[in-house]
Amino acid sequence: MDLRNVTGENVRFFLLGTVVGAAFGSLVVSLLTQYVEHGDVLYPARVRLSRRGRHVNFELLLQ
Repeated sequence: MDLRNVTGENVRFFLLGTVVGAAFGSLVVSLLTQYVEHGDVLYPARVRLSRRGRHVNFELLLQ
């Protein structure tokens, strides 16, 4: 077994794990931020899907 091949694989898996972990962490932080600010994890999706989206945003700006 060649030590360089093992080290290369370890580095590759470490980088892949770092990227996946950072993406997952970013998603969790954004969902938590939306929950804290609006009390709803799916707030942006609900605003986009609702027909009163502009009205809802306008009401939030007035508060």
